[in-house]
Amino acid sequence: YIAQIDAFMALQDIAAGNIWIYKPENWTEPTNNDPHITIAEPTSTGFIVPGNDIVVTAMAANQESNIVEVELLLDGQTLAVLDEPPYTKTLASVGEGFYTFEAIATDDNGDSYISPRVTATVTNHINNPPSVSMSASLAGPMVYVEDRSITLSADASDSDGTIAEVEFFLNGSSLGIDTTAPFSMLWEVQEGSHMLTAAATDDTGITAVSTAVAIDVAPDDLVYLQEGLGGYSGASDTYLDSFHTTLPWGDENLLRSGTNLANTLVRFPIFSNEGGPVPQGATVTFAALYLYKSTISDSTYRVHPLLIDWVESEATWTEAADGIPWNEPGAGGIGSDYASNGSPEAHADWNPGWLVLDVTDSVQAMSLGARSNYGWQLIRGTGDPNQKSFRASEYSVDPTSRPKLILHFEENTNDRPTVALTAPSEGTSFQNGDSFTVTANAEDSDGNVTQVNFFYDNKWLGVDTTAPYSITRNSPPQAGANTQLTAVATDDDYASAISAPVAVNLPPAGC
Repeated sequence: YIAQIDAFMALQDIAAGNIWIYKPENWTEPTNNDPHITIAEPTSTGFIVPGNDIVVTAMAANQESNIVEVELLLDGQTLAVLDEPPYTKTLASVGEGFYTFEAIATDDNGDSYISPRVTATVTNHINNPPSVSMSASLAGPMVYVEDRSITLSADASDSDGTIAEVEFFLNGSSLGIDTTAPFSMLWEVQEGSHMLTAAATDDTGITAVSTAVAIDVAPDDLVYLQEGLGGYSGASDTYLDSFHTTLPWGDENLLRSGTNLANTLVRFPIFSNEGGPVPQGATVTFAALYLYKSTISDSTYRVHPLLIDWVESEATWTEAADGIPWNEPGAGGIGSDYASNGSPEAHADWNPGWLVLDVTDSVQAMSLGARSNYGWQLIRGTGDPNQKSFRASEYSVDPTSRPKLILHFEENTNDRPTVALTAPSEGTSFQNGDSFTVTANAEDSDGNVTQVNFFYDNKWLGVDTTAPYSITRNSPPQAGANTQLTAVATDDDYASAISAPVAVNLPPAGC
């Protein structure tokens, strides 16, 4: 029972977690005479030097209350009882230790109200304030799209203690608090010009505020890729079913996702050489994958780029396409079926709605030729473990809820470099114990080549930053017959190009 509002509050049960408030019939808003008593001095920040005085002062924020007495408490025991302001008591020449203060205000109705607790630390130690800074990557312009969320992050440390919490602020208003490192929180992006700051508080209550980060969030010319809408076609999606391991589900209306039960795959033709609208080599400044969750219950998700080509009508739990097996069932091979680095984590709310995943990095890598566009696999993180359903590109009841990819890009006027492997030659075989050298020619017609990265079966092998571009290596892990070698050249304007592959036969590492 809550006397101040004449209402009852109850927890339904520990499983449902529902909170109920009951107000009696004919209930009216009571006059609020709560004095809101607080300890104004001292504050729970910093240290007091031994031998100094501590002045304890209580204050009431509500002038409508009629306080007849204020009791000051020290460590739970009466320090002073005062019947008129100022409600102040001085402790003279205090010794080292911790001093806890509270105040109890009693009004003319006999109702009492207690203040929040304040602790003063008396010690010779001089406390250093914490340090905190917002992530620099947030600064600058940002594309606005509906339902987009980004992760706000801050670095915080304390040279002579620990960080108790970091609070994030948007234009001076609190967005939330994180009490564990790494300090971060999700923010649903809002249009406009904003100032973001973070305030770190250490274990003694001292707070430091970061330098503000200015961002401008505005709509821009966006490209929407959604099957059957706006003249776009070619999107493919399916799920891999652990119960029906040999059946494809690419023609279903729904995509199912559940850890070790069903794995969702999705792909869009994005670039001009795939039939998409984005020029190959364009600078992709933003890309978000939208999946509409049609079932209840919440979870967090990431999407990871797929490393193996697959066919919507043929992909099953065991095969990416007819006769082409996954490295592990359900496309479960980390680093072989899908990339170990995925998108930032995104949260799907309890109710049906859009799950929005930031895939800017992987689409940019595809644009530069550093990664093939085989789409993504949806990977569940924390939250409710039950299987969820997402609407597929075949969903006909509401085509606007099909998977969609929203992009923003800038055409690159810079000429991309050229690169070709010159050694080893196609079909070369190496024996156990042999090292092998990979060499490439790379040129840039309107600038300079800054580096050439070498890959085997889309896995990084090494980099060379000076011509002639080459590396020498022992046989890498997971190599074998028909290993595909490639080189990616990057110029001084960050444009890249990938060489034609050269197939060689390498002995698997350890053989």
